[in-house]
Amino acid sequence: MIHPQLLIYTCKLLEDCLESFHMSRVLTDQEVKNNLSELIDEISARLEHVFVTRNGKEKAVILSKKEFESWQETLEVANDEDLVNSIKKSLKEVKEGKTIPLEQVIKDLQISV
Repeated sequence: MIHPQLLIYTCKLLEDCLESFHMSRVLTDQEVKNNLSELIDEISARLEHVFVTRNGKEKAVILSKKEFESWQETLEVANDEDLVNSIKKSLKEVKEGKTIPLEQVIKDLQISV
């Protein structure tokens, strides 16, 4: 079982990460074709995705394997109703200030850092 306060701390970190994660670009299919090798290097080096357009309309998205796997994990979590409810409860507790300092959680769980 996950220590409730550790879950709250993890959710807060996840929330912060998601707020800073909105990196995306839009390229035409021709731009992708002309720069595919460089684009793959750039995308795989960081969590980034590229929307690909054709005739001015978004038709596809290119993303790194790491980002794809992250989305798969997110979908798994989203489909676990108990976990989703636990996360919602934890986020509410964070907003209400019902948290325990990380140092106390580490001590309670007897984790060595």
